Formats: sequence, C-alpha cells, structure tokens
Amino acid sequence: MFSKSELVVFSSEILIFFKYIKRPNRTSIFIHSVLFMSTAVERLQEERKKWRKDHPPGFIARPRKLPNGDLDLFTWYCLIPGKTENSLWSGGYYPLLLQFPPEYPSRPPHASFIPPIPHMNVFPSGTVCLSILHENEVGGWK
Repeated sequence: MFSKSELVVFSSEILIFFKYIKRPNRTSIFIHSVLFMSTAVERLQEERKKWRKDHPPGFIARPRKLPNGDLDLFTWYCLIPGKTENSLWSGGYYPLLLQFPPEYPSRPPHASFIPPIPHMNVFPSGTVCLSILHENEVGGWK
C-alpha cells in the first residue's frame, strides 16, 4: 500500500506542523475555568499572530469562522500538504481539524483528519496518534 519511507516522511510533516504549537508551561496552576478560558484565548491569539507571520510553506491553518463573522479560536481548520515527490501523498492536501480545550495550553489539542487517512500515526477514526498530543504518555504533553 505505502512504502515505509513515504509514511515516515508524512509522519515528519505532521510533526513539523505541531512544532508550531508551543508546548505548555506548567509553572502556573489555574483554579477557575474562567482563568483557563482567558489564558487559552490569549495564547491562541498570540499563536495565530505568529502563525500568520511565519509558518511552513504550503501549510494552512485558520480558526473556524462563526456565522456572525467572529472567529472560534478553539476550532481550527487546517490543510497539510503531501510533499513527498512521486508518492501517493504528493500533490494532495489533507484536511485536519484541531480542537483546543478551554484549559489550553495546560491540556493538548485534539487533532483529527477529516476524512480519516490511512497512515500509521492516524487511528481509523481519523484521530492523530502522536505521544506529544497525549497528556498521560511518556514524552507527551507537558
């Protein structure tokens, strides 16, 4: 179906994308959910600003636009390019949905391909399976 090198290259492209999402700082403990929400919004606004100035070529990530024109910073629509030359991935763009919890950046975003893609780092449901996106795994979200 896919060669090992194609899967590894595509896997590294996912990692490149997630490098632009800063790892959280666990020095602060927030008690009230309003503080979580405020912190998450501020952080997502800051990251959106940085993303708009500098991001990997070909990658697209935008917050969902609500019917009233406001942006939902907790839901992002993304496209990841298949950059491997002469492979099944080349020339394609793969839609990814990022959903950030109100406790972000203390908790990781949920990432899923819609529709699901056949890849070793993607569950059949489309959810991205990378330890950096899981709180309770070794090497996970910190």
